[in-house]
Amino acid sequence: MKVRIQRDQIHHFKEAILDAEGNPTGEKDALQLGVQFPEYPELPTYGVRVDFPIDKQKVLDAVKAKAQEAKAQLERDEAIRSQLGDEVLEFDIEV
Repeated sequence: MKVRIQRDQIHHFKEAILDAEGNPTGEKDALQLGVQFPEYPELPTYGVRVDFPIDKQKVLDAVKAKAQEAKAQLERDEAIRSQLGDEVLEFDIEV
């Protein structure tokens, strides 16, 4: 799958570190990446979080995991669409 991460969709932020009860114990740096799959324009832009500091392999691993999720989404969508048939889903109803 082709992957696009636009430079303006890369954001650095502080993320809270929580203990088992959900109380903050500190913070860590993280990046949020806006990932698109241009071959599948019907899919949304996915947000991928990666702990910072990063290296290329961390980014590739995170994006690959998101691509696997996107592929599964495409398969689920296609399965339901095939159940609905090839007709256009357009009709009138009275309310």
